[in-house]
Amino acid sequence: MSVLFPDAIDRPTCKTPAVREKALRGILPDFVEWLKEDCEDEASILKDLGDVLNGWNDGYQAARDLEHIGWSPDSELVEILDSFSEYRARDEAVKAWVKEVQPKPAFKLGDRVIWKRQIKSVQGTITKIYSETAQYIVSESGDAPGCGTYVNWEDAEAMP
Repeated sequence: MSVLFPDAIDRPTCKTPAVREKALRGILPDFVEWLKEDCEDEASILKDLGDVLNGWNDGYQAARDLEHIGWSPDSELVEILDSFSEYRARDEAVKAWVKEVQPKPAFKLGDRVIWKRQIKSVQGTITKIYSETAQYIVSESGDAPGCGTYVNWEDAEAMP
């Protein structure tokens, strides 16, 4: 069991509760400063931010959504909301997870692997190994030199 992620030993994602909370807390200081008053109800603010922020909307849309629940956003708040990033929080969590779990790559440079991309299986050759994030760069035939797809170690399988 993982100490940092007690609910699972799986790789952290943007949907992992601890990752999402870290991302929300990342913009909290700027949000509180924007309020220009003391923050006494941090939990309520985090809930409202969590309700309107996700990886797919922009600061303007999130500000409009906050307006619908009683906030009075302005352009400064839009900029703050634009800085929200679940991906940055996920990347930090993955690096911490790798240090804790210490996964080992099953394949080496040049190995041919297969992995799932949405509903189809894709195959390619490992061209780079990133130990700090436990990922391969896998190039498919036809990819430009130096290009490829990030594939998590646990998602790659040997070619049949």
